[in-house]
Parts: sequence; structure tokens; C-alpha cells
Amino acid sequence: LLAVLHFLRRMAETVDAPLLDAREIRLALAADDVTAPVPDDVVVRSLEGPLFFAAVERIERALVPLPDAGPPPRRVVLRLRQVPFADLTGLQALQRVSRRLRLTGTTLVLCEPNPRVAAKLRNAGLVTPGVDAIACTATLAEAIGIAAVAPAAA
Repeated sequence: LLAVLHFLRRMAETVDAPLLDAREIRLALAADDVTAPVPDDVVVRSLEGPLFFAAVERIERALVPLPDAGPPPRRVVLRLRQVPFADLTGLQALQRVSRRLRLTGTTLVLCEPNPRVAAKLRNAGLVTPGVDAIACTATLAEAIGIAAVAPAAA
């Protein structure tokens, strides 16, 4: 039992959501032969590691800005290409993050999930049309395009 708990803790510690700088974004877009500029109010983060119950607190802390951290970004693109799997608790955390961001006026757009994660997002109702739906695209360029024209959340 201790080995399982230790494993879960270690897995949760690997989860991160670093902010991509302008150079990293340009390189990622260039890989898809895209050279369009990224609007100043679009922030790109990369969720790295499993989206699962043991990492929920770490994910929420990384993605939801603190009230005293200055003005929140107006639009956040979250790359999921480094997320190997997701469970229901992780998906529910992502939905909570989206709602909390919306309350601060921030729009969340997801991109690049692998086929298994994309199916879980659809099955959980996170990216299907509806009140709480989150936009999800196959590429970073598409996500930035959606974020660029999306009105800031109200």
C-alpha cells in the first residue's frame, strides 16, 4: 500500500503547466508552418503529465491565477499534447478551472489532446456544445485563432 501511495505522489509531482514564452510559441507554430502573430492577450500553457485525481490540486494551482497576482490573462490556450491520460477527477478539475477562469473574465481553449484524452473530454461533456463547453482543437494554431477572436469571458 505504501508503494502505491508513493507512486501516486511521485506521479502527481511530475504534473506541471509551464507558461510558454514567445520563442517557444513561435517554434511550435513553425513546426506546423504557421507564422501568424499571437495576440498579446493570449497566454499559452502546456499541461505536462497525467490529468488524474492525485494531481488535481497541483493542476488547479498552476492554472488559476491568485487574486493578488495582477490582472488575469483574457485568453488562455492550454496544450494537452504532453498529457498521456486523464481520469474523471482530472477532467472535473479541468472543468472547475474553466469555470473559475470564466469568473475572472478569462476564456480557456484546449488543444492537441491525444485521441484517448480527446475521447474522454467528449465523453465527459467538456468539449461538446453546451453552457460549460470548452473549445478544443487539434492544433495550437487553431486554438490561438479561436482564442484571438473569442470575446473575453463574462
